[in-house]
Amino acid sequence: YLYHFLKGVRKQYRMRDGSLGTLTPERIQKLESLPHWNWRIPTDSWNTMYEQYVQTQQGHHQYNNNTKKTTTTVTDATLLEWMHTQRVNAASGRNDSVFIERKKRLDAIGFDWEFNKTEQDWQRSYDRLKQYYQQHGHLYLASRGEDRLLFEWLCRQKRYYLIYQQQQNTTTTNSSTTTTSMTKQRAELLYEIGFKEYLTKPTRAKRWDDRFAQLEQHYKDTGQCKVVPWKSR
Repeated sequence: YLYHFLKGVRKQYRMRDGSLGTLTPERIQKLESLPHWNWRIPTDSWNTMYEQYVQTQQGHHQYNNNTKKTTTTVTDATLLEWMHTQRVNAASGRNDSVFIERKKRLDAIGFDWEFNKTEQDWQRSYDRLKQYYQQHGHLYLASRGEDRLLFEWLCRQKRYYLIYQQQQNTTTTNSSTTTTSMTKQRAELLYEIGFKEYLTKPTRAKRWDDRFAQLEQHYKDTGQCKVVPWKSR
């Protein structure tokens, strides 16, 4: 989400012909007040995340010679999302030349393409989210810090839920091949802890302010305004 926010404000700042766009002077001033702010889009790549994954596996993996798969112990939220994205790409049948080459590289290091979506794992994350809801009365978790993994899990549930809803509202059988782990039972459990309220979109102005607050926090945590894009994961 934060990457797309940054991409959007850069588009609003300059039009394709080089003229000033629709971004207000107040927002321009806010962004430029951040140290190291740059209006140019950074060039993070898939290879960056791949190298990070390889480094993480060194000394922290178990390789099964029978299954030819690597059991990971990754805890970094950004890297976990990248790994999840690779699995989604494979499951959805992506077959362009770029992904085929990437898949070969991942196969060569024993990347596990199976989703780790057992009921036990889902229930454990749900119980943590329920506890958070009981303590705070909402599901607006911080994207960084001790709740970041739970935040990423909740974002995935939202994506799966939207896919699930789209599939439920489509009359044609097998009209969508997009993978989703959301079920009616899981959705009902999420409803019990304020999931419907979480799905309600705030006003556009509030969304912008929220994203800028996330960007400020991201800078405080990392010392930079650069965010890894989804397409590079």
